[in-house]
Amino acid sequence: MLVAVLSMTAAVLGGCSPALSAAPVRPGPQVSQPEGRHELTEEDVTAWLDGKIPDALNQGDFPGAVVTVVHNGRILVTRGYGYAATGADGEPRRAVDSDTLFRIASVSKLATSIAVMQLVERGELDLDVDISAYADVKIPRRYPGDITLRNLLTHTAGFEERGRNLVTSEPGPFDLDESVRQDPPAQVFAPGTTPAYSNYGMSLAGYIVERVSGEVFEDYVREHVLEPAGMDSSTFDQPLPERLAGRMANGYKTTGGRAQPFELIDSPAGGMTTSGTDAGRFMLAMLNQSQGGALLEEGTWKQMFGPGLGADQLGTLAEGKQMGLGFFDESRNGHQIVGHEGGTVFQAELEIYPNDGSGVFVAVNGEGKDGAAALKDDLMRGFSDRYYPGSEPGAEGGPSVDESRQHARVAAGTYTSSRAPMTSFASIREALPSEWSSIDALDDGHLLQRAGESVIEYEEIKPWVWRQVGGSQTLTVQVEDGKVVRIGDIPAFSLLPITASQRVLVPVVLGAATVLMLFVLAWPLGAVRRLLALRAGNASIGVPLSWWARSARIGAGLTLAAIGAWAGAAVSLMADRTSVGPLALHGIQILTFVGLLGIIPGAVEAVRVLRAGSGVIRIVTALLLPVALAAVAWMALAFNLLNPDVGF
Repeated sequence: MLVAVLSMTAAVLGGCSPALSAAPVRPGPQVSQPEGRHELTEEDVTAWLDGKIPDALNQGDFPGAVVTVVHNGRILVTRGYGYAATGADGEPRRAVDSDTLFRIASVSKLATSIAVMQLVERGELDLDVDISAYADVKIPRRYPGDITLRNLLTHTAGFEERGRNLVTSEPGPFDLDESVRQDPPAQVFAPGTTPAYSNYGMSLAGYIVERVSGEVFEDYVREHVLEPAGMDSSTFDQPLPERLAGRMANGYKTTGGRAQPFELIDSPAGGMTTSGTDAGRFMLAMLNQSQGGALLEEGTWKQMFGPGLGADQLGTLAEGKQMGLGFFDESRNGHQIVGHEGGTVFQAELEIYPNDGSGVFVAVNGEGKDGAAALKDDLMRGFSDRYYPGSEPGAEGGPSVDESRQHARVAAGTYTSSRAPMTSFASIREALPSEWSSIDALDDGHLLQRAGESVIEYEEIKPWVWRQVGGSQTLTVQVEDGKVVRIGDIPAFSLLPITASQRVLVPVVLGAATVLMLFVLAWPLGAVRRLLALRAGNASIGVPLSWWARSARIGAGLTLAAIGAWAGAAVSLMADRTSVGPLALHGIQILTFVGLLGIIPGAVEAVRVLRAGSGVIRIVTALLLPVALAAVAWMALAFNLLNPDVGF
């Protein structure tokens, strides 16, 4: 029963992804887009969206959405679909329209990046100076070298993932100073080397804007970004100003569910609220076609849209898609495309085509079945294929098949994301197979990447650089001393080889827990057996356990309880980050520590049995208990279960 519970818990914690199969299976054929060129006109876009979005909402179980398309200096289309309020809470239904307000989560980072670059243009900030020159936040640094604003905007400061203080439903205004100063994440990579998406890093950039400008962050962005772009229905204020609150869409888990509380989100990282119309004005401003005043000089926009770091810092990773200064490289079909996406309960994505004068924005007010990933990806790719068809640059002069085979064999392996908690108890998540990506080498030198249900095939276009077959995604493999140290995946993210500890955690813990369970169950069963034998007049059946053995079994029972408590806390925290507080987590840590003290009497009992010259079965049995407890102790140390810092 315990094995079954732990297995199910591992599946829940890992998102219920299927296990990695042994043999690589190629993905299915690429679905071709309808032939014929479509003109980017209001009529064609409207017809296309009306035929696509309603069905996508039904399939994804989303209540509503808004889509905006801009082209050649004007808002071409803004269309609302579904409901801003479904009526599930007894309030009247409200349809989504172009003025309905949506939270846009991490798309907000674009406004924060623009604010930083405005101060760079004015000479008040330098992208390549250590951030300590602008802010006195004490960040625990583990590596030499400066942490710069360039690092923050490209997600290469080296921070671990830390979700604490990012999202809350507690009432009251958001406090940026408290968010940045309270419990900063550890630096787990040398700065400038490893793309690892960091909400904290962007919050720190916003905090620097606040400190250097002398204005509250929300006020600065309103006066210098939103108002000049003509975005009079947008704000970073949380909760919303009274003049906007009545236009806010409700957020839902699913279409039939109840409305979720208004979330307070770390402002620079994800606190912006906007409408479909204002999103169009925002895109026009980023295309330097603002309906109000210009936000940045044209050269600054080009700097933000291009690669933020070079090969001298990123090595091979600079050969693939990478972050600009706040912008993701989403280029497809030979067209430059940059943008950002984000999601909490609300989901959003924004992409602009700097060289074509176009942009697309979508926001959804629900999590739905897949977090809106399918809807957003299908919309953005469909727009590119319909209005900007083309092909990726050729791969002529690339490695030979033999070279690709050799490179592919080195690249093949199992990997986990660089965006992960690494110093807290939550680091155990990356030891679950459902969190891993596998990369297989194919006979023709291609790579096959599998993560969950996603299967993508890549071909090598230059040494250690692979591009998606029939697509635009890239994998860049960085090798040192013949071994992969990191792989560049999508911009701001890297893949890291899984460690030996991560690989063996699940089987070791399941085995150790099974042994502990057997010892705990055998203790009362043995006592009952002896009691029945004594009543039957048979005093030769067994002997009572020694004090050392009993103490070890008490430790085993407490350790089992701790494992169950960790599993329960993890499942609860996955559903709601605030469901288990620090005091409860510290209590579980104490329970874990006390239980593991059973190693001491267990080891003493094992020595006592060995000296007594007991039989082989008795000796093996005596050794199993301290070994099982030691295995759990190793897990607790390797995955930071006893770290007093329970932030994650």
